[in-house]
Amino acid sequence: MDVVVGLGFYEPDHTDQTYGFVCSCEGRIVGVVVASLGPYATVRDFYREETPLTEWGVEPEPEMVGRVREIAVLPDYRRTGLATVLLASSEAAVRARGVEVFVANGWVRQDTGESPGGFLLASCGYRAVGEIPRFFELVGAAGGVFCPACHQSPCVCAAHAYIKDCRLKPGATARSRSRS
Repeated sequence: MDVVVGLGFYEPDHTDQTYGFVCSCEGRIVGVVVASLGPYATVRDFYREETPLTEWGVEPEPEMVGRVREIAVLPDYRRTGLATVLLASSEAAVRARGVEVFVANGWVRQDTGESPGGFLLASCGYRAVGEIPRFFELVGAAGGVFCPACHQSPCVCAAHAYIKDCRLKPGATARSRSRS
């Protein structure tokens, strides 16, 4: 299996960078992750200033953050560690730019309450910091797009917001970090 086969930049001189990694097997793309880095203000505005990162234990407030925008692996390739490798690759690319704080969203299925991506994020060091009600509507359910969690359109599925602060030492919490 080929691991990461590509890293792409859109407008390399632009502050808001997008990183895309794909994994292929026998010439077929079987996994992808898209991450970006940009000003904290962009993320704050995305959440409509209802849940700023500083309330989530990320202090001091970072100037730039990495944002895991999409991660997908074909069903036959799930639970193989592929998503973990893709996520780690995107984080490494963003960290190479000096960014140490990451945000991500894990869909929460309305019908079951399960978060398919939540386990992956938690196993990779992200911590759930709150729920974003009706997240699918927030990110634009218009245009006949189907929700990746419940496969309905429109839907009212929520998402959990996740944070990973790489400035913290393993096992440390934001509170213990601010005291040191």
